[in-house]
Parts: sequence; C-alpha cells; structure tokens
Amino acid sequence: MMGLYLSYKRAKEKLSNIDKNPEPYILISYASSSTKEDAYPRIACISLQFLVDGTRKQFSISKYLYSSDTDIEAEKKLLKEFYQFVAEYRTGYFFIHWNMNSSKHGFVAIENRYKVLFEVEPEVRLEELRKIDLDDIIEDIYSKRYVDHPKMYNLYNLNNFDLKYFVKGSKEAELFEQKEWYQIESCSKSKVDFLDNVLNSLINRSLKTQRRFGSSMATFWDKIQYYSKETRYGKSIVWLLNILMGALLGILFERLFR
Repeated sequence: MMGLYLSYKRAKEKLSNIDKNPEPYILISYASSSTKEDAYPRIACISLQFLVDGTRKQFSISKYLYSSDTDIEAEKKLLKEFYQFVAEYRTGYFFIHWNMNSSKHGFVAIENRYKVLFEVEPEVRLEELRKIDLDDIIEDIYSKRYVDHPKMYNLYNLNNFDLKYFVKGSKEAELFEQKEWYQIESCSKSKVDFLDNVLNSLINRSLKTQRRFGSSMATFWDKIQYYSKETRYGKSIVWLLNILMGALLGILFERLFR
C-alpha cells in the first residue's frame, strides 16, 4: 500500500508535469442516462478539450439528429466518431477525467454501450488509454475527505466557479429523459470547464477544500520513513545513525560493566 507521503509526492509530480508540458493532455467528461435504472446507460454527449490550447471536440446526439431517424441511430454515430477520435489520440496522450472508473459511469460504461449497440468488440479498448483521475489527485494532496459528497458539485460551489450550465449528474439524467439534447451538450461542456478550473487552481495552489490533512504531522512520519527506506541519502543517514548508536551503546556498556 502506497504511503501518504509517496502518494502526495506522485500527485505533485503529475501536476508539475502537466504544468510544464500541457501538450499531451486531454480533458474529458460525458453525459448519460440514469446510471441507477439502466444496465448500460445511454450516451448523450462526450466532451473533450486539448489542454495546451483549449481546442474543443464534442460528440453529441444533438449534432447527429439531423441525419438520423432515431435517437439510437444518433447515439451510434456519436460513439463511432468518438472511437475514431480515440484511435487517433490513444498513444502519446493522457485523458484527464473525474471519477470515470465504474461500469455504470466511465470508460468501461462507454465501451459496454458500444458493444450493446454494435454487437462487436471495439477495435480500440478504452481501458488501454492513459488516464488521470483528477479526484484522486486532490485526495492524494489534501486527504480523501477533502469535500463532502457529491464531491464535484460541492467543490464547484465551494470555489465559486462561474459555469453557466453546470448541474448535478441527476439533473443531466432528467434532461436525458426529456430529450433536451442541446442543453445536455452545454452541461457536458461545462463539466470540462470545471476540470480545467480545478486543474488550474491545483497548479496555482488556490483550490479551496473543506478539509485537509490535519497538519504537516499527518505525513511527517510517513515522509521520514520514505526517505530512510527509498532514497540513497536517507539510507546513508540511517546507516550512519546506526553506527553512532552502536558506538554510544558500546561506550555506555563498557562504563557500566567495568
């Protein structure tokens, strides 16, 4: 199990890499039907943004309705073009997301929906993409309880992000039932904007959270253990301290038992 300090260290390294070279990073979010009622939630919109220049790409039912007879046909076109995009950017890029890790909401859910609609395995496997969960990054830096659930919505309110169409996931599901495709498209775009705002706040160290590690002592001893076991200088210091301790104990026993 990874220690607190090592998790913190790796999270900060990821942020540093993103800040220094934003070229290979793509923000991604998507909207679907209810994850509670559907075994394979339908996909309404997938939104992406290249971090380096803000270029956007969006695959939405609303964009395919004019050339489709049904919502299902529009969804199939959405997924087909999304997979073409992924095929082009699957190597050399990282996809930054928010909790897209489950079979009901995330990369697996998108892939399962593809299989249901096309009845074949996709040529590109989404599980093979390089991914970064922004929620995990925040947890590793500030603690797993950095904000109450639902985390995305509460973090949005806490930091006063001004995103016009930002709504809860449950609201997106309602919009899906009402077939408000254009509004869903705007909501999905706002979730990508949210990722961008959070990422910038993390890099600038200005992100507001409800909780953080109680004090530096929460990771202090873990940091000491990490350096003593994993770094050359730490191992050298421990070796030297052991020699000094052995020498002091030797002198002490010699004086006690003369």
